[in-house]
Amino acid sequence: MNNILDMARDLGQSIQESEILKDYLQKEENFHKDQDAINLQNKIQVKSKKLNQLIIERKTENINNLKLEIENLKQKLIENENYREYNIAKSKIEKIMENINNILEYYTGINNRSGCTNCSKKCNK
Repeated sequence: MNNILDMARDLGQSIQESEILKDYLQKEENFHKDQDAINLQNKIQVKSKKLNQLIIERKTENINNLKLEIENLKQKLIENENYREYNIAKSKIEKIMENINNILEYYTGINNRSGCTNCSKKCNK
């Protein structure tokens, strides 16, 4: 058991020391320091909450205008270089983590995600 945990620690340390994680952390920091990007993100969140409230209240006359505002803000955010670079780096590290999980699932037969996928029918569902 200790050997398996040691290997997991080694893997974690290797990921921590990898250039891909270092790049992700740098891009994340750059994004969070970019006030324009953060302000855009905050505006999107506020307007999205307002949109949800309008939908609940069935105030359809304002919904389309607010949707358009949100889409325009999202487009501006996507055009922000720090946001774009952060999302690219985030996708890369998430892909590596997903691949690691897939390898572990393949060799163990244990699906560590919630829900039923690749079911072995052992749970009688």
